[in-house]
Amino acid sequence: MGVGFGLADVRPIPAIVVAQALNGVLLPLVAVFLLLVVNDRSLMGERGVNGAVSNTAAALVVAVAILLGVYKAAQAVSGAIGLPGLGERGLLAASASVTAVIAWPVYRAVRRRRRAQPLVH
Repeated sequence: MGVGFGLADVRPIPAIVVAQALNGVLLPLVAVFLLLVVNDRSLMGERGVNGAVSNTAAALVVAVAILLGVYKAAQAVSGAIGLPGLGERGLLAASASVTAVIAWPVYRAVRRRRRAQPLVH
């Protein structure tokens, strides 16, 4: 691939930056999806749902993914527009706020899915 880009005189850095930005957006969505699925009794059965320790670890992964995604997206937007950044504390506060706003509906959905009846096979 590197030789192909070099011979075609194409700069791969913008493509790499776009791919990383898409990963930053998709990772929190996938992490939330997995958290919901592993707590759905109708999909996982009675013995397949996550326990408290696994849910805590998964919730931390989701929170970190959201924090990093918001942090990097805010940096990219401020850099692209040419505005001065919020600074480390401002970006952390914005990321924590978005995480808190997303956390409540996800928590409610996990609780609802855990209470659902398992499929009878």
